[in-house]
Amino acid sequence: MLQTATSKANPPSQSVWLGSLGAAFALGLLLAGLALATDGTSLGSGMGKCEEVLKNEETVPIYTSFAIAAGNWICLLSGIPGGLFDPALSTGASLGQMLANSSLNWTTFGDYEAVVLLSMGERKAVG
Repeated sequence: MLQTATSKANPPSQSVWLGSLGAAFALGLLLAGLALATDGTSLGSGMGKCEEVLKNEETVPIYTSFAIAAGNWICLLSGIPGGLFDPALSTGASLGQMLANSSLNWTTFGDYEAVVLLSMGERKAVG
């Protein structure tokens, strides 16, 4: 039987809509749990922390780079609009600080800021 032009297209099923809503809710809970576990370190672009690390004003916890990267991935999976550039730089800066302050003494290859900047550039090239 031919359909007429006035017939409506089939709307998406309710189970598809509820599945999407459930996924968004689960990812939101995951992001909120990550933020609570890291005391808010994983939220935002991280550029404030990045500047503090470059100036060697503050030591960020070891988990900072992983928390920022995980928060960024959760946001990407959920479809929340956001940037990739700033979180990638702040992840690299926290990794650079971890390298510069490690027992391997990476600062023999250059200044503290050079090690941090090199890690920021490396993280942006990879991420």
